[in-house]
Amino acid sequence: MIREIIHKTFPVFRSHIVCSLVLIIMCGSLSELQAQNYNFSFSQSQQAYNCLASGTYALPKGQNWTQRNIHTSIGFHFSYNGGSYDSICLKLEGQVSFDGTLQNCISLGRDLRYKADTAGNFSYIRYQTIGSIGQRIFMLEFSKIGMESDPREYINVQLWLYEQAGEIELHYGPNSYAVAKDSSSMIVVGALSFQQTAPQNGYLIYGNPSHAQGATMSAPNSFHFLTGIPANGTVYTLTSVQ
Repeated sequence: MIREIIHKTFPVFRSHIVCSLVLIIMCGSLSELQAQNYNFSFSQSQQAYNCLASGTYALPKGQNWTQRNIHTSIGFHFSYNGGSYDSICLKLEGQVSFDGTLQNCISLGRDLRYKADTAGNFSYIRYQTIGSIGQRIFMLEFSKIGMESDPREYINVQLWLYEQAGEIELHYGPNSYAVAKDSSSMIVVGALSFQQTAPQNGYLIYGNPSHAQGATMSAPNSFHFLTGIPANGTVYTLTSVQ
């Protein structure tokens, strides 16, 4: 009798489990889609650029970091695009990823890469976290890095993440570009998904780098670009809008 009751009841119980799992998966997928809204506001300012006085090298100085995935700790939990992250991954071409994929990225330029000259000056990446708990700032510095395949030109740029405000700042330093790059260089700067699968795929900074604007990507592959390299002392700030 007991076995008969169990056999009759279990299929119903199992169907409830399956339905519950389906609902959980659907809710999780919906939550992920809702998180891909890239709701930011944009502002621009000027601030003297200072190289990090200290910090940890992502790789020993002089090692080629191009085409390598490098993981570093932020030092606190940072809220980004609906998620909370305590580390970042430097992707193959200089993108800063929060989840190790190209789904949640910060782009600081175009095809960033390692460089070295005959005088023994190497480009490098280093980082540090400063401040007290609740008000910490994570700083990531790309020093004298190349952009695309041009062996002569370089830029300096830092990414700052604010624990308290959740702001993202891009600080641009000295660069050797005498003239603005043409539009074919596609200088992509901002927060975006390179996988281009969500309803809104990013928030990009575009136009004249001296008087830039910010806009949400309204459709897949609707990229906006800067028309040149930001001048020394330029700061772009992205603030999350709830």
